[in-house]
Amino acid sequence: MTSLKDLFSHARNWRLRDLLSLRLLLIILWLPLLRWGELTTFSSSVVRCDWGTWEKWPSGAAPHRVVLVADPQLVDPHTYPGRPWPLSSLTVKYTDLYLRKGFGLIMEQLQPDSVFFLGDLFDGGREWSPPDLERDPRIERRWRKYGQKLWMREYRRFGELFTDQFFASRQAVQTQGRFVASLPGNHDLGLGKGIRIPVRERFYAYFGEGNRIDIVGNYSFIGIDSVSLSAKGQPDPATGVTADTESGNTIWESTEQFLREASSIKSQAVARYLRTQNGGPENDPLDTAVYGLEDPRARDIRPATHVDADVPSILLTHIPLYRSAGTPCGPLRERHPPSKLLTGAAEEKDDANALLLQTGNQYQNVLTAPVSDEIIDLVPDIVHVFSGDDHDYCDVLHRQYTSRGGGIREITVKSISWAMGIRKPGFLMLSLWNPLDAEGKAITTETVSPRKPTLQTHLCLLPDQLGIFVKYAWMFAITVVALLVRSVRAVKARPVIKGTAGLGLGGLGVGGALCH
Repeated sequence: MTSLKDLFSHARNWRLRDLLSLRLLLIILWLPLLRWGELTTFSSSVVRCDWGTWEKWPSGAAPHRVVLVADPQLVDPHTYPGRPWPLSSLTVKYTDLYLRKGFGLIMEQLQPDSVFFLGDLFDGGREWSPPDLERDPRIERRWRKYGQKLWMREYRRFGELFTDQFFASRQAVQTQGRFVASLPGNHDLGLGKGIRIPVRERFYAYFGEGNRIDIVGNYSFIGIDSVSLSAKGQPDPATGVTADTESGNTIWESTEQFLREASSIKSQAVARYLRTQNGGPENDPLDTAVYGLEDPRARDIRPATHVDADVPSILLTHIPLYRSAGTPCGPLRERHPPSKLLTGAAEEKDDANALLLQTGNQYQNVLTAPVSDEIIDLVPDIVHVFSGDDHDYCDVLHRQYTSRGGGIREITVKSISWAMGIRKPGFLMLSLWNPLDAEGKAITTETVSPRKPTLQTHLCLLPDQLGIFVKYAWMFAITVVALLVRSVRAVKARPVIKGTAGLGLGGLGVGGALCH
């Protein structure tokens, strides 16, 4: 087929018939289609979500901007085990390309201050065993050929797709940012009693502790390893016995201990945060005085720092909190729009629009009611909850939790990957503006009051990759049909010359004479 370079180099010799040629027409059709499918549709999707198009803060406000990313679940041999080559390799290639372009544009065009992941970074992370578990009989036979080597390859792959792009963007704008990907999902560790301790220790070693508190934008983001906490009261999948230990190590103990100390940990984190915000050191100066053994001061235990500041808590959990069956997820849910009553109002119970309350092998759609209640009771001052796992969007108000008056709102964030059963992946944008004074108290002015919200959210949708492929397929079909028709017409139009053999011999004779 004629290349663009050849076409333009001979542009002066083009005739009208050349300008109307089929090859040129197909090139003219393919180029804008490819540009739209690979570049324009991604860029325009992200640009439409620009912070200024939906934020509603007073003039002069400087909000802290956060992007929440859920369930990238990097495609690996665990995702589509029966998919043959080369389809399997193409799936990996194009899901990675989608994630790289989407997240790259988020960092380039939106430039969030912080990014938090909500778990399920990998798809088969729980299956790729560390060296000391490679012969564990609990591993399915088909996964035993994979192990630590594949997990490390997936870890580097995650870094290339997300971590590297985040810190490259921070260098470009010369600002600091918070990148947190330590919240584990059931595809990273397993679920409950199905979690193997060495697998969790490996994840924590490379991504950080699953239970942590980060103070950003005058809010405390409290991440809970809910997949480990789910082991509490859960029967062992191998024995069916409800026991809370595995090889002497309690699966849920570290998370429960964190929850019991969450108020104190948060208070100390807020104290360090306020000191740094006011230009001071992160930690209190150490007391370097020397005391004798008989001095009573030598036995004094300094109490933990407690700060009474207006720094609300945002809970991050991979598995959504419990809700009653049929609780609607709202109009932004892709899989099924909310049902409507004859009056036009949304139903209070909508099974099709709601999260299913079900469990299975290494998954659980929502936390149990006792575990959810424990989290809400122990985590201080929760104003909002963000979760993942479901892959689709769900917005509910937990009215049974009255610590915030009207209940606690939870948003389950869409997956950012197009291979997770949704046509339009997405991410959640979070804008925080909670002005505090030097002592951590909320500043009240004519435009700011305790009653006004200090948190705004916005769902941003990425392109429909399957829809793009369908358009490519239609254009490919049109191209093939057009070329076939052209070929058939060309064959029919070719003249048939009689006496071909005789002319050929004569030609040879003439050629021989000319050669002599």
